[in-house]
Amino acid sequence: MAAFHFGARFPIAHGQAFPMGVRLVSRKPEVVVDDQAGASASQSVDAESGKLVWRLTVVDLALVSQLQTTVSVEILADEPPVLPAGWREVEFVGLTVEPVQGCGPAGPWTDWVYRALGVTAAPRADEDTKPLPMWLVLGDDVGPRPAGSDVEVS
Repeated sequence: MAAFHFGARFPIAHGQAFPMGVRLVSRKPEVVVDDQAGASASQSVDAESGKLVWRLTVVDLALVSQLQTTVSVEILADEPPVLPAGWREVEFVGLTVEPVQGCGPAGPWTDWVYRALGVTAAPRADEDTKPLPMWLVLGDDVGPRPAGSDVEVS
């Protein structure tokens, strides 16, 4: 059994982390609030690289049939990442993953922190141009339904 160390960053190929690809939902600076300085806010800086942190939220297309479909990826850069125009299917450059652990009301948990050095437009194939399912776009929490199983409205 392979072991990994919490707090260590491991390089990972975009296709390994997101085999079905991702679509960009939002981009914003990662902000830290300093309680000791009277609730002033400043942009987060990555402790390892010293670069500013920009958080991109993406839809992981491998998870569209599950309840949790979005993933956050931290972009480490001095300037805001330049995003491709149009409906944004993206790939991450210099992607790393870091396992993290915590404990909450539901018990202990393990999660993954994704970081990248940049973002580019994903190569497009004919089948990649299909839109997201409407239930995902509209926020329907029921998800996909088998054909012929439409719920009747009274």
